[in-house]
Order: sequence, then C-alpha cells, then structure tokens
Amino acid sequence: MPPLFICAMKKAIKPETAVPVHVALAGVCGAATATMLIWTLGELPELLEPVLFLILCAAPMWALELRRFPAGPARTAARSLPGWRRKLRLIGLASLSGMFCLTVAIFRAASPAFIAGFEALLLLVLCVAAAWMAWMALRRPKERSLDSVELLGRAAIRILRLRTKDKRSELQTILGWLVKAFYLPLMISSTYVFLAWARDSTGNVNGWMAVFNGLYMLIFAVDTAFGTIGYCSTSKRIDAHIRSTEATLLGWASAIVCYPPLNVVVLQQWLSYNDGIDWSAWLADWPLLSFAWGIAILLSVTLYVSATVSFGLRFSNLTNRGIITSGPYHYFKHPSYIGKNIAWWLISVPFISNAGALAAFGNCAALLVINGIYCIRAKTEERHLMNDPVYRAYSAWIAENGLIERIFRRFSRKLAYQ
Repeated sequence: MPPLFICAMKKAIKPETAVPVHVALAGVCGAATATMLIWTLGELPELLEPVLFLILCAAPMWALELRRFPAGPARTAARSLPGWRRKLRLIGLASLSGMFCLTVAIFRAASPAFIAGFEALLLLVLCVAAAWMAWMALRRPKERSLDSVELLGRAAIRILRLRTKDKRSELQTILGWLVKAFYLPLMISSTYVFLAWARDSTGNVNGWMAVFNGLYMLIFAVDTAFGTIGYCSTSKRIDAHIRSTEATLLGWASAIVCYPPLNVVVLQQWLSYNDGIDWSAWLADWPLLSFAWGIAILLSVTLYVSATVSFGLRFSNLTNRGIITSGPYHYFKHPSYIGKNIAWWLISVPFISNAGALAAFGNCAALLVINGIYCIRAKTEERHLMNDPVYRAYSAWIAENGLIERIFRRFSRKLAYQ
C-alpha cells in the first residue's frame, strides 16, 4: 500500500455538529426581527421587549429542532402517577426552588446591580416558573425512567438519608441543576439590561460612537438571549439534554470567577486593569483610527457571540449537551474565549495609562492573569469533554485543521527553510 494512501487514511475526520448552522441562523434571524420591531414600534413597555426578543429568537429554533427530531410512536400514558414518583417530583421541585432562591439571594446580597433585570422581570418569571412547576407536578409519565426533576428528588432523599449508592450519578444530577440555578437568573437579567442599554446608548452620543454603543450592547443581548434560551431548553425531546456536568472544583472555580458576584472582587478589584482611559478616549483625536479600532472590537465580540449562537438551544456552561463543530468551531477550539480576551485588550488598552509606564505594566500584567484564568477554564472544559468520543474526534480534527494550528505549521515551515 502506498505511503501517501496510508497517511490519507490516518487523517482525522470532523464529526457532525450537534446543531446545524441553519438552526442557529434561524435564531439570529428571529433576534434581528425582534430588534427591528422594538426599534420600529418604539413605545413598547420595557418588560415586553426582552419577552418579545426571547420568543422570536427561540421559536424558529424550536420549530426546526422539533422537525429534525420528530416524535416517536405514541405511547400509552399511565392512568395515574404512582405515589412514590409523585413524592420524588415534589421533593425535586422543592429542592429546585431552594436552589434558585439561594442563588438569587446571594446575587441580591453580593451584587444587586447584576440581578436588576431579573428583579424587573420577577413577576413574569414567577408566573412562568409556577406554571412549569404545576405542569411537572401533574403530568402523567410516559416512560418508566425517571425525569430530571424526579432524579433530583431521589438524589435529595438519598443525601439526606446518607444512602448514596451511586455517588457520581447523584452528583451529576445535582450539579446539572445547580448550573441552571446559578446562570439562568444572570442570563435573564443581562438580556433585559443589554436590550435597555442598546436602546438608550444611541441617545447619549452622536455619530460613530452612538452606532458602536448600540451594536456593542445588541451583540451582547443576543449572547445572553441565547444563553437564557439554552438553559431553558434542556429537553430530551430535541436531544438537548445534559449528557454530563463538570464535577471538579477547578472547573467550577475557573468558570464562576468570571461571573458575579466573584468577578466583582477578583476581576474588577484584585485584577483591575483599567485606570480610567479606554480606546475611545485614547483615539479621540484620530477619527479614522478610532473607526478601525472600533470595528476590530465589534469583530472580536462578534466572534465571541457567534460561538454562543452556534449552540442554538444547547448553550450551557459547565455541561456537555452535544459537541459543536460548525460555525467558529470549524476554525477554533475556543472561539468565545479568543474573541472575548482580544476584545478586552482592544477596549481597555491597558498598555496606555495616565499614571505612567509602571501603571501600564501593572494593568497589562493583571489582564494577562485574567487571560490565564480563561486558559485554565478552557483546559478544564477540554478535560471534561474528552470523556465524549465525539469531542475526542473533534479535538483530533481541529489539531490538524484549526486556523491557529495551520498558521503555526506554515510559519514553522518557513523558519525551517530559512
């Protein structure tokens, strides 16, 4: 067999993505439609804006996913819910309520500004939550296997009774719900806040900066909207359920430190890298350079948000809900972290400081430490996802075909020939 043929056989093959590109694009089109309606109508109540944004963003993705995963043969539902399963459901729902109440209480005590949007939508959230909990408590089971709420109830009972036969399974159940309890209030709040800022920021300044501010906030509104929808869509019906959850302390610490309330202390105080001057002030006297710099920032945050969008209904921190290999993941293994960290350097320009070179050096060092935290976060995610054979295949493929890897190989070859 020719050597070239053997090499060709050993080439890694990119696995199929869990979310087709057209599903993610449908959500973006829905978000764009909602944005045009909000800006065109102009007099919508503030509480209606995020609701409209989320519904128009989620509806086309759900429609396409339900079509992609058609329902199986109709099953005969049980006439009544067995008493032991009803007990599990009620305990699971009580445990879930406790989780959300605890996280919201922590946010309100430690960083109330970051939960302001959730507070504004609290009545609506409570109504939706009550309706969902009533449906979960009363619906008839169509399968013998326990659903996620019943599993949580069983885990809570076993932990209270100190009867943990399968510690890993019960830990995975609890951690999966903790992820939702921590991130969902933040995503809901951020969607509300970013939409309000996108609407209001254009009125604060004129010209290019007004356009930049509006687009910047809108991009992050799309990001948090997809996050909100993702945490609300962990359904087996569309194969978007949680396969596994990060179970290591380092993995959780590196993720949670990037969000309130910890990021207020760690990232914004201990590792503060901005002493008052940013890119717009630095480049105020050079309009063309300011325009180009602003475009670079928008491209960086777009790369970051495109990674979230690529997940469709499956976005979630600290979990595996299907491996994404399309969109920016065709070129980068961690496009969201690359885009976000580049944007921070461009926005804060830490190498420029009114306090002198030593202060600028300290700012750069602080931002490099933050970049390092994201590197640790990326490595813990890889370690977790490596338990999935699909991710192992993707990791092997991206190591050969990723944009950074290809650039590095080409650069190495040029150096070798010199």
